[in-house]
Amino acid sequence: MTSGGVGKKLASGHVVQFLVDAAHAWQALQTAIDGAQVVVDAQLYALHGDAVGDAFVAALARARSRGVTVRLVLDGIGSADASPEQLQALVDAGVHLRVFGPVRLGVPWRYWMRRNHRKVFCIDGALALIGGRNVGDAYLAPGGDATGCWLDAGVTVRGPMVADVQALLRTDWQGRVRAGHRRDWLLDLARARQRPTRRLAALARAANCKESTAAHPQAACEPCGPMVAGLAANHGALHTGVANSAYALAVRAARQQVCLANAYFLPGRRLRLALLAALRRGVQVRILLPAARVNDVRLAGLAMEHGLSRFLGCGAQVRVVTHTMLHAKFGVVDDGDWWTVGSANLDRLSLHRNLEANVVGRGDCQPLAQAFEAWWSAAEPWTQQAAKARPWWRKVLGWLAWQLRYVL
Repeated sequence: MTSGGVGKKLASGHVVQFLVDAAHAWQALQTAIDGAQVVVDAQLYALHGDAVGDAFVAALARARSRGVTVRLVLDGIGSADASPEQLQALVDAGVHLRVFGPVRLGVPWRYWMRRNHRKVFCIDGALALIGGRNVGDAYLAPGGDATGCWLDAGVTVRGPMVADVQALLRTDWQGRVRAGHRRDWLLDLARARQRPTRRLAALARAANCKESTAAHPQAACEPCGPMVAGLAANHGALHTGVANSAYALAVRAARQQVCLANAYFLPGRRLRLALLAALRRGVQVRILLPAARVNDVRLAGLAMEHGLSRFLGCGAQVRVVTHTMLHAKFGVVDDGDWWTVGSANLDRLSLHRNLEANVVGRGDCQPLAQAFEAWWSAAEPWTQQAAKARPWWRKVLGWLAWQLRYVL
């Protein structure tokens, strides 16, 4: 399931819950961690040193106090904002912590560009949470007030697909353990604040991570619902573009409508050609993006303005969200005949470099479609006239940013 042929390996028997509201997403994550009885496996791109990040760390510490094994992989660049206090709390609680791609001098720059961009949680081998949300104030709303939160989406899944998620995280964890002799600077920050005895204890716990994996055999994930779903995971240099290729395959088969909501729309050649072919067939293509001025990667926003011109000229409808960052990564084709949601952006880094994870499915995705329609209604149209009305310097910057799309 993780190496290709996504459309052919979707399976029935799943219960899928869509998480499009920040407060709902936090409640689902908190409930899942607090309900864990055996093991929590997680990969997270960004852990932020703020109130939500602290609450997340506290939830993992509570799980450890109940005897739950917790294995967490953080990205070495994405989680640079994690505070030393958070990392120390995780290590003190006994969380098995590893860092993907820590920043080290002497490492070729091309490896710095390969990030673990996944946001995946697997609870007791029975429940998976996958989406585009990192852990921080901008993504989740513990108090129920989502005002100011970025627009994002995710899913919880029960059923056979969870076995694929569990196997993916276990395999990657063993890779992190094998690389454990390298100096992970995030762990160094935490250990630097510990007394020597605690530091030795933390090192001993890290050395036993491999044994902790073997202590929890993979759980059986029986069919439990009506939904058809499957896992599409990018493995960077090993298996690239699986999640992104799923988009292209679905667009090629589209008959009526394609709806895409994405933070960074710099598609690869396959998806670009598939979208243009769909437009020529008369398929309605709607693309929802963040406006350049609210995009957290401003260069990506400017590059998108330049790259959208060809799609606009072929009849695509484009709108931009202007009041907050649209960080979601999902697509709906032919009213739910195909849908996907996860961490994969429609850009070159997700296609060729990053580790990503998406859920692909068929069937009722009404919450996802409703979110798209609500965000679409509140967004501003981006037309050929608007593109032509840009100041000359913005057009130049857009062209220059487009030339850098391979690293955005």
